[in-house]
Amino acid sequence: MGVATRVVIVVLMCSPIYSSDANAGEAGQYERHLTKGILFLDQKEYPRATEELEAAIKDKPEDPLANLYLGIVYCNTGKEQEGERLLKKALKLDPGSARANYELGLLYYRRGLNEEARDFFESVQGAGPGTELSELAGRHIKEMDSRKPRVRNWEASITT
Repeated sequence: MGVATRVVIVVLMCSPIYSSDANAGEAGQYERHLTKGILFLDQKEYPRATEELEAAIKDKPEDPLANLYLGIVYCNTGKEQEGERLLKKALKLDPGSARANYELGLLYYRRGLNEEARDFFESVQGAGPGTELSELAGRHIKEMDSRKPRVRNWEASITT
C-alpha cells in the first residue's frame, strides 16, 4: 500500500465526507475532491487527479495537502514549474512536511541539482528518521555520493 493510499484512508476515517449534515456540505466537498484526487494520483490517473485536486484548491487555496498533491501531479505530467511552485507553497504552509521536502528533493535530483536536492532530502531525514520517506531520501543521497563527477569535454582538452 502506497503512502498516498494510507493518507487517503486516514482522511476518510477522520472526515465527514459522506455526512448528511447540511453544515458539513462545503467541508465535505473539499474532502471528497482531495480524497478522490489522492486516489487518482496513486493510480497514476493524472487527468482525473488534476481535476479533483484543482477543485479542492479552489475550495481551500491555502490547504497544504491539496497544494502538495497537485504539485506532485504537475511534476509527473510535464508541468514542473507549476508543480515546483505548488510544492514550495505546500512547504511554506506546512514547514514540517516531510513529503513536501521529499518531493522537492526529488524534483531537484531529477534536474541534476544535487546540492539543492541534498538539502531537501536531509530535511526529510531530520523530520522523520526511520520512516519510509527518510529511507528513500537516504538512498538518493547515497546515490548522489556514489556518482563520480563527470569530466566535461572542455576540461579533458585543457588537461591534455
